[in-house]
Amino acid sequence: KLSAAEPMLKPTPEYIVRAGDIILMEVYSNEGYDLVNVTEGFVNQQFQRGVEYLVRYDGKMKLPLLDRVSIEGFSISEAETMLEKRYGAYIKDPFVKLSVKNRRVLVFHGRGEGEVITIENEKTNLIEVLARAGGIGASGKAYKVKLIQENPLDPGNPEIILIDLSTIKGIKSASIEIQANDIVYVE
Repeated sequence: KLSAAEPMLKPTPEYIVRAGDIILMEVYSNEGYDLVNVTEGFVNQQFQRGVEYLVRYDGKMKLPLLDRVSIEGFSISEAETMLEKRYGAYIKDPFVKLSVKNRRVLVFHGRGEGEVITIENEKTNLIEVLARAGGIGASGKAYKVKLIQENPLDPGNPEIILIDLSTIKGIKSASIEIQANDIVYVE
């Protein structure tokens, strides 16, 4: 399905955890007051930066104290709440903070090349992704930028959004939020 972008676009749904994701997890006690090393039970510099865990092929992460925990299919906030409940058996008033470290977007420049851009912020837009990819080259057509996104209402049938970045109206449309695994194609 091909549609032209409109300036007032719907907000991006919260990211859903998938197998293969790398999750950075920080665990705090006392509602976030004290940092806890869940493997040893004391403040530790390593846990101030968090620890990365892989969501395995079966959708589970192997975590200290909890062993294997199913996390695939949860949004980040749902996973945080679930882990806070589970860690509540071991930690007083746990506070869990999760972030996905390997969310990516594929960008095809219109120069006959492409690259993978890592999404570092929750609210990353199309202009930021294109800028991080080096912009639109001289041979690229700014009036023919396609954003290919998974359609949450019809998985397996992606939505193709045509964006014209050669106009002010098109530039306003480019504030669309980029989702993990989107494809940006510049003709």
